[in-house]
Amino acid sequence: MIPEHIANRKGARSIKDLDSKVIEYLNAGIIETKNLMEWLAIDQLVLLKTVLRLTNKVDWYESFEEAVNNQKKLTSNSTTKIIGQTFAQLSDSTFVKTHLSNSQSDMVSCWGCWAESLFHDSLNGLLEAMKPHAA
Repeated sequence: MIPEHIANRKGARSIKDLDSKVIEYLNAGIIETKNLMEWLAIDQLVLLKTVLRLTNKVDWYESFEEAVNNQKKLTSNSTTKIIGQTFAQLSDSTFVKTHLSNSQSDMVSCWGCWAESLFHDSLNGLLEAMKPHAA
């Protein structure tokens, strides 16, 4: 159960103001971010380990870690894109819809959007596939 003060938080104005429990819940994929500060505070590789463990795909971790670490410039947005692309390479649309699009974590859902975008050649197909990811 998520404590009420965390569920009803407004979101920190700076990284230093983030509650350590909020970061813990974000990295576990239990809650969604409230603002950009929380989004930037997520350790995506920690969150990824949780997702892979829950989907019985822990053996995929090295592929993700290598892809993330091979980036020229490591940013939150580029890491999100790389993780989504790697999911597209290692899985299929059914896996993404089943395990990423319905996540409580908006970061995980974002990975799903990136992955799903690589499975479609037409705009109409892509827009239809994005519906489960929309808030």
